[in-house]
Amino acid sequence: MPCDVDWLIDDRIVRAKYYGIVTAGDIRQQAATTVAMIDMGVAPVHVLIDSSGVESVGIGIGDLRSLSVKTLPTAGWTVIIAPNTLHRFFISIGMQFTRGNYKFVDTEDEAIDFVIGQDPTVQKPVM
Repeated sequence: MPCDVDWLIDDRIVRAKYYGIVTAGDIRQQAATTVAMIDMGVAPVHVLIDSSGVESVGIGIGDLRSLSVKTLPTAGWTVIIAPNTLHRFFISIGMQFTRGNYKFVDTEDEAIDFVIGQDPTVQKPVM
């Protein structure tokens, strides 16, 4: 799967980092893993999706509704790193189906700063 999913900040921010050629199956697997992690975390659990390493996406616009997962009550913000304008367009369409709060940023540091600005209970990770 060209996506690694882990805790960026234990129990508070899930990070999904995509790379290579992404398929619908990759997105479904990432979503299932992320939902399970949100269920285990301390609400609200925020999600950072990094698509900066994506070379191409093997899905069509018609797939976006079926790939979207409704936002869980324990979920916070979804922050997306997407430097590619076309990827941002597709992701924004998919995110609208989730009915959750989302924001696009350019870097992981921006994503962390944004989440901390929205949720002061999240502590900046020690790098």
